[in-house]
Amino acid sequence: MKKSSLISQANQLLDSGQYFLALDLLLPALDSWPKDRLLQQLAAKGLIRVGAERRAEQLLGPLAGQNPSDEESIGLLARIYKNRWLQTGDPADARRARDAYLRGQASGGYYTLINAATLSRILGEHALAESLAQQVVALCRQAQEANPYWALASLGEALLLLDQPEAALAAYGEAIAHAGRRYSLRVSSLQQLQLMANHGIEVPAELFDWLKPPTLLIFTGHMIDAPERQPPRFPAALEPAVSAAMDAELERLDARIGFGSAACGADILFAERLLARGGELNLVLPFNLDEFIRTSVAFAGDHWVERLQRLLPQANLRYATRELYLQDDLLFAYTNRIISGYALLRAELLATQPSLLALVDGASRSKTGGALSFVSSWPFAERLHRIDLATLRASTPLPAISTIPTQVPETPAAQPERQGYSRQIKALLFADFVGFSKLRDEQAPVFVNQLLAEVSQRLRPVTPADAFLNTWGDAIFAVMDNACQIATYALTLSDAVREESDNCTELDTPIGIRIALNAGPVFEMQDQITGKQNFYGFHVNRTARLEPITEGGRVFATEQFAALLIAEQAEQGQSEFHCEYLGALSFAKAFGSEPVYAIRRKSEQQR
Repeated sequence: MKKSSLISQANQLLDSGQYFLALDLLLPALDSWPKDRLLQQLAAKGLIRVGAERRAEQLLGPLAGQNPSDEESIGLLARIYKNRWLQTGDPADARRARDAYLRGQASGGYYTLINAATLSRILGEHALAESLAQQVVALCRQAQEANPYWALASLGEALLLLDQPEAALAAYGEAIAHAGRRYSLRVSSLQQLQLMANHGIEVPAELFDWLKPPTLLIFTGHMIDAPERQPPRFPAALEPAVSAAMDAELERLDARIGFGSAACGADILFAERLLARGGELNLVLPFNLDEFIRTSVAFAGDHWVERLQRLLPQANLRYATRELYLQDDLLFAYTNRIISGYALLRAELLATQPSLLALVDGASRSKTGGALSFVSSWPFAERLHRIDLATLRASTPLPAISTIPTQVPETPAAQPERQGYSRQIKALLFADFVGFSKLRDEQAPVFVNQLLAEVSQRLRPVTPADAFLNTWGDAIFAVMDNACQIATYALTLSDAVREESDNCTELDTPIGIRIALNAGPVFEMQDQITGKQNFYGFHVNRTARLEPITEGGRVFATEQFAALLIAEQAEQGQSEFHCEYLGALSFAKAFGSEPVYAIRRKSEQQR
């Protein structure tokens, strides 16, 4: 892709709040054009948005120091300082951010000045705030920009600082008219207005309604009936009524962003209706695409397969796993949780909360991984919306059901033989000690009997009784039932190794640890060599291939693990862990390139 096209596409993704996809373009591009200032700035902007401020600061520090007229780099670096103040609440951090914004005065732009003005007002320096705000008003009214959103929004913010709320409303109203689907613009303005209101600056209530974040919907629903289904639940003749009901709900909720899967019937209808209203579609498939079409689409007819194939190029497509189905229905329930996790990650970036829209028949039996199962496990009852199939059937004239199917679907292709074994969804850990290979022979007992002994003592309180643990040499393999358990274990292990290595003065080689986390379906079987139980499968190998590229002292994870972790926290009413997006990284041993996150506790500052 040409650099100009890449920059244009990255800008569009950043403006629409699709920060992960933007970084997937920008971070590899920096390998090709490492000195390109605009690429560095765009990457830093995305990294700040996803919480990867340490990496953003590494990019921005040299840029901001090179050119006092580089308002964008100076402003982005100041934004990092501002975010730190928002975490600490320390006025000294607020003053550092304000002073950093003031360094952008040499550029003659309004971006850094308006931020300096608002922070000055918050710091109680009213005269300086008023002087800066007046300068911003003059600059914004003179600005000639193709996309004037920020000039108009900055004008509105300055007028609020000058206690001119009616004029501010007019400026913001004009700005919003230019925003369109650039959701990140609205979110940034909304967060700034909330900050001002929290510090005693008067903000008209209308602005919070005008700038509210886009509605983000997760969808679940029943498949279209197979030709022979009796009694009918979602017969094909009900499709027009379902489509009309969906359109009404999407309009009522003002849905703009959707997450779901792509089975025939409700899933595909939702995707089509969302795209028809200009929405953004995110699809997650539970396993291999060909397998998914065979199991969840093709039985309803070729026209459903064609509809799915038309949708795929218009969607952001992800997989819970790319492996085969193997009749493991638990993959559908796992996918529901992955969908929830992806939606929650995206919603956090857009300062909103996702809702669940379900097309369900309450009289149906709840099946693991089905729509009713998704509804029953959804933790936010106040954000649950239903379309009732039974009501639609009762109010819609339907043709008589023939007792002889008019079209019998072909017999599905045989599944590969799995010899009686089924998979389980597990959270997986591989860890490797850094520096172990440099230890001299006489230091091995110190490593095992002192360092490992102390680390083991610290791990015992956070190790579930049913956890699987295995070690060999300087490696650890762990398997647990859920992501929160193994994230706690991993971070405790990381902290313990760092601290106990510092305390173990008999080792003259510093010892660190790399930790990789993953989640997915795995087989538990007996090791035919040792006679002990062990775990096998693609996702065990995948975890092992992530570990060598993990930075020492950090915990890296696949995107499926991050999504599952976020979903589990929501189900448990917790918010302990932060998932920092690192971009698409190349795994070891030519295992391919995949999105990777760093996991840390929210209470910890980035190291």
